[in-house]
Amino acid sequence: MTPPATPLEWAAIYAGFGWRTLPIKPNGKHPPMASWQHAATVDPDTHAKWWNGLYRNHGIGIATGDELWVLDIDTHDADGPATLRALEAEHGTLPLGPTSTTGGGGEHRLFLPPPGRHVGTTKNIGPGLDVRGRGGQIVAPPTIHATTGVPYSWKVAPDTPLRRAPLWLEQLVIVGGTPCPHCGSTNTRRIPT
Repeated sequence: MTPPATPLEWAAIYAGFGWRTLPIKPNGKHPPMASWQHAATVDPDTHAKWWNGLYRNHGIGIATGDELWVLDIDTHDADGPATLRALEAEHGTLPLGPTSTTGGGGEHRLFLPPPGRHVGTTKNIGPGLDVRGRGGQIVAPPTIHATTGVPYSWKVAPDTPLRRAPLWLEQLVIVGGTPCPHCGSTNTRRIPT
């Protein structure tokens, strides 16, 4: 079997996992339409209209929220991998699940949301670590990174079963979680920097 190459082909695969997709602007990281949170879909007819029509040259994103949430490990502003290694050394390693490599050299690790709880979308739960949950989205393979020209790719295949994050990480990302004593937020608890 030839691996999928186009956003439309990937949209069909992502839809098979129940992941809602949407177009991503060329040379960018954001959707081209307003209310994209409501537009993201698994519908193949909508996908065909998008990537065969108005959004022909656009990349693809995956909406996050009730189906999945993402730990975004960045390398451009801080050493996210080092932050994650330190957390795993203290609390335990993360389970293996779908993981994409970003065009900028970071990673997106996908997880199942905790039952009955919502994961928020927040910046900086630790240096170089962001969360994409309800109301968020990530850029997905095979989109080309705007700055580097490198395509996003799957490091751990997307058909690898989604797993829940360990409790220590869920407590940092759930909406209504433990308040942050350092930032005053009641939506998530942040790791002190």
